[in-house]
Amino acid sequence: ISENRHTRLNRLYLRVVICNIAVMLCDALAIALKGGMDPVNYYGVRIANFCAFCLDYVIVALFADYLEAFIATKTKPSPRPFRIVRAICAAGILLVVISQWNHMYYRIDENNMYVRGDWFWLSQAVGLLCAAVYLCVIFRYRKHMKKKEFYLFLLYIMAPGIAAVVQTWIYGIALLYIATTLFVLGVYIVIQS
Repeated sequence: ISENRHTRLNRLYLRVVICNIAVMLCDALAIALKGGMDPVNYYGVRIANFCAFCLDYVIVALFADYLEAFIATKTKPSPRPFRIVRAICAAGILLVVISQWNHMYYRIDENNMYVRGDWFWLSQAVGLLCAAVYLCVIFRYRKHMKKKEFYLFLLYIMAPGIAAVVQTWIYGIALLYIATTLFVLGVYIVIQS
């Protein structure tokens, strides 16, 4: 990847990869530090969970940049759906910030453990709304894509979308991060390489 940073598409892909790594590290850190009561664990759990939630939306917005640049290599895309996705992601991050006070998405209990809030489903719905916009974009520009590219982007919507729904209803499974990572690898294999 680093050898081909000169193209915009490759730079955008690298940002997606770095953000995905950051999300995975934050999630791993949150798991590793949970339950400990010393100051490192106490603040680490809070910071890691906050960053993981926010970076989820950042990676979706970065993918908007990537998809827009990818389509631009074939035809001129309308910027409107990509602006909509970025606005939804910004609203999602704002809701994560608000959740630090009202605990609608999650809270950290007296044992320094992550506990889902009553409105956790909304955090997943924000991502699913972005997926719906992406679905419209992919079908709109499918004639400008090779079949394998079209199916890869369709997989990006379907796999994390299914993972988000499952994750909402089954507590303790972090399928969304795995689905996103597999998609990032798929983009490398099908498009970047």
